[in-house]
Amino acid sequence: MSQAIHAEPDFTPLLDVVLQLLMFFIMCVRFVPNQATELIKLPDAKEGHVVDMSDTHTIFLNVWPYDEEYFRKRYRREEWADFPKDLFKPGDPCIFLFSKKEWPYTPASLKRRLQEAYDDEKRVSATGEVPTVIVIRADADTEYSTVYTILKDCRAIGFRKLKVRAFKQGGR
Repeated sequence: MSQAIHAEPDFTPLLDVVLQLLMFFIMCVRFVPNQATELIKLPDAKEGHVVDMSDTHTIFLNVWPYDEEYFRKRYRREEWADFPKDLFKPGDPCIFLFSKKEWPYTPASLKRRLQEAYDDEKRVSATGEVPTVIVIRADADTEYSTVYTILKDCRAIGFRKLKVRAFKQGGR
């Protein structure tokens, strides 16, 4: 009588390949934290262009309507005491420079701040050109006139590379 041989498959090579793929994706994924925030619900876009990662000098402007209840929850009690509440009425646009720890700007105060940034960039530029890209990330509830005013002000200051972010319909 012949004896049946019982063999178990060797999963070591398969696990090795899976772990190498996992390591590859972990090492290659590029998170861009200063471009994304859960606070802003970007509007949907029907078409668009892929984000250009070669933009090294970028100013992100996050825009959403002022809601006192929301901002009171967002800031600690000490911070809320210093928040410039008198500058905003409900629904007024709050504009944040995302990578800076600054209070929100009104459209008028933002124009002054961007003029300072433009002058600084122009002063240090060897060619006199300002390579800074302005990226506007407006909440879906922000009025178009606010976004248009910001774009117009940026052009008047001298910025030539302007972008508006949105989600592509059917995907993020």
